[in-house]
Amino acid sequence: MKKTLHPAARCLLAALILAPALLFAAPDTPIAKAGYFNDMYNGIKDFSELPSDINKLKEDYNSAALQLEQAQSSLEDYRQQSESLKQQNEQLAQQNRQLAETVNMLKDANEAREATSHKLRIMLYTALGLFAGYFVFLRVVRFKLRK
Repeated sequence: MKKTLHPAARCLLAALILAPALLFAAPDTPIAKAGYFNDMYNGIKDFSELPSDINKLKEDYNSAALQLEQAQSSLEDYRQQSESLKQQNEQLAQQNRQLAETVNMLKDANEAREATSHKLRIMLYTALGLFAGYFVFLRVVRFKLRK
């Protein structure tokens, strides 16, 4: 009897014979590389850069928090200043109303004084005229009675 090879062994033998033929038959074809070491190197490199990235993010966060705090404090200062200016404006408006009332009172008092002064002048001129008229009238009457 003749000994035959097992079918799996035949496939393995055929693969061993054909593998070098396929490799040398197409020398222009690119060779595929898995790149395990490059991937591992890049992964370690990226992993080693994480602390510096985290520190940069922390610095950026702290800077942003400081800017926010400064903005909030300047906003609070602005609000206080605005409130202070509003109160001053209200006080000035009140003073302005009081001054307007005082000016109106002074105008009224001045008008009353001028009116009183005018009346007194008219009364004085009238009194002087009557006094002078009395003496003129007496002279005219005496003159007429002598004739």
